[in-house]
Order: sequence, then C-alpha cells, then structure tokens
Amino acid sequence: RSAAVAARQCGELDLALRYAKEAFRAARHDLTSALQALELLLERGQVAEAAVWRSEVLENVADGSVGGLEVASWALRQRDEELFGAVLPALGAAEPSGAVDIAEEALAARLD
Repeated sequence: RSAAVAARQCGELDLALRYAKEAFRAARHDLTSALQALELLLERGQVAEAAVWRSEVLENVADGSVGGLEVASWALRQRDEELFGAVLPALGAAEPSGAVDIAEEALAARLD
C-alpha cells in the first residue's frame, strides 16, 4: 500500500494503480488499498474499469478489517448504497463505534 502512495506522489499513476490493486489482492482485509485503486481509476476517468474493480471489491468486502470506515465514508459521499451496505457489516465487526457513527451519518443523509 505504501508503494502505491509513493508512486502516486511521484506522479506515476499507472504504477500507483498497479500497486494498490496488488496490495488489495495480496491482503483482502485491507480495504484502504481497494479504495486507493478505485479513486485512481475514477480520477483518471476510467469509468468502465472502475466498475469492474468495484465489483471485485464488492465480492471481497466481507473480508475487510482495515479501512472499512474510509470505504464507508467514501461510499456515503458518493451515494453508493450497495458498497455502503456491503462494507457496513465488516466495519461493525472491526470498528463497532465507527459503524454506529457512519450509520447515523447515512440516516441523516437518507442513505439506506
């Protein structure tokens, strides 16, 4: 994951994307890496590729124990109800207080 951050800081976006994806695939519990890759794809306007990556993340989100709050917050901002709903149980198991806080935010934003 840190290699992806370093590559991004150096402007090497292709490399950053590759590293973020590899980090998530090597450690499915680390949703932070999955989110890094998703954000990079969307920033680059690669919508179709982002949809494919999002599907892979959704298939594995239940294994997440790191970065769940960040993914849930991002999904809430993006109004991505499916991703939000998928990450909430993993977040509840890993960070119960964070799950309650983000669920309250979702209710306030009227996201189910």
